[in-house]
Amino acid sequence: MTDQQNDIQTTVHHLDRSVGDLDRRVLVLEERSKSQEAATKKLHENMSELHEDVRQNNKMVTTLSNKIDKHRTEDNEQQKKTLRYIIATLISVISGIALIIIRTQLS
Repeated sequence: MTDQQNDIQTTVHHLDRSVGDLDRRVLVLEERSKSQEAATKKLHENMSELHEDVRQNNKMVTTLSNKIDKHRTEDNEQQKKTLRYIIATLISVISGIALIIIRTQLS
């Protein structure tokens, strides 16, 4: 073989090894890309689940807040009724005492 053929053969061998190395690198990069794609997909799924959980929590908080407001309003109304009954009772007791005093002074 001549020097030129040896150089060509060496160059072809180096190119062949380089192509093999590049193929391995491409495979590694493709695997990493697939792994990152799967991780990104999982992340998006998790974010969607979180958003749905937040929506549900907001609905529950709103429902609870409305119920608390309703109960607070009902309690205020019941308090007003109770105060009216107490005032009416006090007025009738005071009126009864006043009538007793007036009767005893008239007798």
